[in-house]
Amino acid sequence: MKKVFYILLKVKAMRKFLTDKIQDDAGKIIANTHIDDIYLLIGESLPQKTKDILFLIDDFSKRQLPSAERKLLPTPEDAIKNESAGKTVFSSFKRVIHNSICDPKSEVYKAWYTNGVGAVLDKKYITGAVIAVFAQLSIGIYAIVVSVVALILRFGLDVYCDLYKPLGIMEMRKK
Repeated sequence: MKKVFYILLKVKAMRKFLTDKIQDDAGKIIANTHIDDIYLLIGESLPQKTKDILFLIDDFSKRQLPSAERKLLPTPEDAIKNESAGKTVFSSFKRVIHNSICDPKSEVYKAWYTNGVGAVLDKKYITGAVIAVFAQLSIGIYAIVVSVVALILRFGLDVYCDLYKPLGIMEMRKK
């Protein structure tokens, strides 16, 4: 599913994002918005075609299940509601972002654990890392970038790295 989002959200002409502006806007979001509303912002900024394909994928997947199990799951219409779609999109980027900022060898991680929160925010390490990830994926939707930065700053790096650590194959089998 995450590859679908990567393709659907790609832009032909990548915008240049200003780190200062993104971090300022993310700070405003953090100050004035509940975490669920940040997911809602991500969902609202998705193009309609992305939501349409999300609906089709969800609907197709659920049709593969027996009807008894299908009845227990939310409808495909629920998958394209803004908050739900926002959570789905955010989760599709979590591995790439996690690898960029939670790797113990990364500058962001080192700065967070040696110099503390203030140094990381002053130097805008997290914002720069998220911008770099989205630029590498050619995703240039400003509202999504700002909202993702806001979510990571809201959680804090230590909580984000623990909470969104991608599962390995063996860990998935244990569940």
